[in-house]
Amino acid sequence: MDVAGAAPDTAEVPMIRIRCTGARFLPLAAGLLLLPVPLAAQPALSPALWDENVSLSAGGEDVSFAGSDPFVPEPASEELSGDGYYLAGNVFFGPPGPPEGAAAITWDVPAGGPSVQMATSVSIDFQLAVVQTAAPPGGVTEVPVRVAATGSATATGGVGPVAASIFRFQAVGIEILITRRVDADDNPDTSIPVSDSFDLDETVEIPVDMVVLVSMSAFASGTMVDQGAARQGSALGFIDPVVEVADETVPGSSSSYREFFTIEFSEGYDAQSTPVERTTVGDLKRRFGADR
Repeated sequence: MDVAGAAPDTAEVPMIRIRCTGARFLPLAAGLLLLPVPLAAQPALSPALWDENVSLSAGGEDVSFAGSDPFVPEPASEELSGDGYYLAGNVFFGPPGPPEGAAAITWDVPAGGPSVQMATSVSIDFQLAVVQTAAPPGGVTEVPVRVAATGSATATGGVGPVAASIFRFQAVGIEILITRRVDADDNPDTSIPVSDSFDLDETVEIPVDMVVLVSMSAFASGTMVDQGAARQGSALGFIDPVVEVADETVPGSSSSYREFFTIEFSEGYDAQSTPVERTTVGDLKRRFGADR
């Protein structure tokens, strides 16, 4: 029988510290946080923070990725494998916009195979701002911004695997707080489903030129215990956010906000030498065997 691992709850998830020159350290629970801070209190957006962390651990072996440059977006693909198991943590990029993150484990161990504890986590911190690209009609000080996110967690294979996908949006000073989380656990003794997801799509008003700090994460873990039988299982945490100027009309005109404003991401985002095609939950499940 497999023994359940545990995805961290809100009070226990790993702490993330957003580093930004001229600002104090902000400890954050792993998830997705958007925290607007006036430009006067922050450095210029370019260069701006872009911090990626991928962590894999299995059988006493660890693999991690923290990026080669804290200001440069980088596709990340870390893997760790052993006798009958495979772990992966990935940061995917595609069209301009926030990246996707995926944490996955899968195993297929014959009878008599090893006992292994496994965990994978992916977190990404970055900055963005609403910037003006042309003079809008009238005086526009705030722009409607669409904030959307899909997250999923899937776990199969007895009571061993668990997964989580967490989203948090907090605009301090604008009194906006949105939180979404899903967990998966293939343990019949719990009420947690083996697969769950969320789909969030809201529009909020963000002041022009306000720097926004963003954090997102996904988690998967499992523990295999040898009891003389073959064991198969998998766990997958996946999160895919979208932040864009909403396709709405500027009051008193027939023009869209998108004609005058855009979302500027950290310097270097559009200059990646090897952009990675965006993926889907279905693709990841097929790749990591989470659809067994």
